[in-house]
Amino acid sequence: MQNCIDDFQKMGRYTVLICVLCEVNFEMRRSFLDSNICAPPTLIGCRNRNDTGWLHPHHLCDLYHQGTCDPIVEYQFLSVNVEFAQLCGEGKRIKDSTSYQMIGYMVGALVFGQVSDTFGRKWPMLVCVAMTGVLGWVSSFAGSLHMFTLWRTLLSFFNTGHIVIVMVYMCEKFPRHHRMWLNFVFSWSPNLMFASIIAYYSQDWRTFSRALNTLAFVATVLLWFCEESIYWLVRKGRVEEAEKAMKRIHRINGDELDDKALQLVLQHEKRNYEETKSTGHYFFHHLFCTWRLLGYSLTMILSYFAVSIINYGIMFNMEHLEGSIFFNTIFIGAFRYLLNVISAAADYNFPAVGRKVELTLPMTQAD
Repeated sequence: MQNCIDDFQKMGRYTVLICVLCEVNFEMRRSFLDSNICAPPTLIGCRNRNDTGWLHPHHLCDLYHQGTCDPIVEYQFLSVNVEFAQLCGEGKRIKDSTSYQMIGYMVGALVFGQVSDTFGRKWPMLVCVAMTGVLGWVSSFAGSLHMFTLWRTLLSFFNTGHIVIVMVYMCEKFPRHHRMWLNFVFSWSPNLMFASIIAYYSQDWRTFSRALNTLAFVATVLLWFCEESIYWLVRKGRVEEAEKAMKRIHRINGDELDDKALQLVLQHEKRNYEETKSTGHYFFHHLFCTWRLLGYSLTMILSYFAVSIINYGIMFNMEHLEGSIFFNTIFIGAFRYLLNVISAAADYNFPAVGRKVELTLPMTQAD
């Protein structure tokens, strides 16, 4: 018996399309967050002096700041720091640049969450993806650190926009019984490894940025062939469009569709919409309008905050780890993905584990 929209969403070719789209979106995010772009060089000597071979980098930096050292640097990746000669303490300007870019990141999250609720998932995400590609390419031609920061701040605004939307889009598109494990498998972790491989062969931040942001145009094409979220269409009372979208999804999958059952479910959803539309629109402050919602919201906020501090603390300070920055990133991505696969298997095969345990256990391990 098909009683809700979820009952009509099945695994098939359309699910594969959504999975590929989501993974490409996640990979694009690396163009903003990847630590290789701002990897600092090491000062190893001075071209104009013969007495610096034994000096510690801190002493070399003192000579550099005094203007008596024409620097010789060693680096694994031709980053923004290397190209714009941000050496020694000047590297803090790169950290400042990253902080400014994070402002665009936060504003984009606030703006596009509301935009996607108002105008749908597909078209706002398509705009964000396309703008990410354009601004990613534009930023790769920046001639100074100031212009780099400006373009990357705009890039981060749209970059986070499509990430905010795609997370909801995934949940609304994946079949109910496969929703969680697919979210684990198609996630951030694999693209850490892919991005590191691309960075290794790119060897400079401009080529790397262009390579990753070219994926935006691939994502734009993929998204063009995707349907709007059925859930969003129904909630907006656009039942006829929802029916057409569901029929097209089933044609792509090659599945039989019970038209009468679908119409009954959609009509039921439409009646629910008519009964509840007088309650008005929801905004951010409604997340805190009851004690129960306040508790849920604060729990999620603190969870994401704690995990983000650990994640970004590592990703933005990879230069302090010994060894290859490429191998270290691949190792982190592989380890995270292993945990993802274990969580996916547990969720699919042992429903009694529950989402609460799946959320709490990794956080305790991170601690």
